[in-house]
Amino acid sequence: MVRKLSKAPDSISLPSSIIGDVEINRILRELKLVDSHLVKESIGGRGLEMGLPQVSGVLYSLATYNKLNLSDSGHRNRLKTFLIDVKAKSPIIHVGIAHEASVNEIFPIVTWLREEIHPTAMVHIDIQPEIIGGFTIRTVNHFYDFSLRRYIEGSRGILAAKIRAM
Repeated sequence: MVRKLSKAPDSISLPSSIIGDVEINRILRELKLVDSHLVKESIGGRGLEMGLPQVSGVLYSLATYNKLNLSDSGHRNRLKTFLIDVKAKSPIIHVGIAHEASVNEIFPIVTWLREEIHPTAMVHIDIQPEIIGGFTIRTVNHFYDFSLRRYIEGSRGILAAKIRAM
């Protein structure tokens, strides 16, 4: 599920499939390979007759999401500049969950964070089995605990009182 955020007509934005800086780094490396391939093709005098090399689904979805043509060096340079800025300036939000989550479970979280918090927020998913259920959110200066463990610990006094009353 890829939902567009409201954006300026000529700006670039991130689809939910790009979750964190791991994907950003991979895309930047891949763009470097595309540049290298196209330079080799131009030196060989073949131009773009050989076409673009095979690109990953993540790079392809980013390009189509933003209506960018990867064979256009101007588009590639805009994309590289945008990704370098995202990597340097975007807030990092750590989300702790109790179990391994599927991509379909992560996309809505990323989408919500980008719509409500910051349009280029980078999300790091941390597996924390000790929280039992629910989730935690950690930023540079805040920590929010919505875990089942915290709820149980907060209810410990009530549970003890009920046991004593038996």
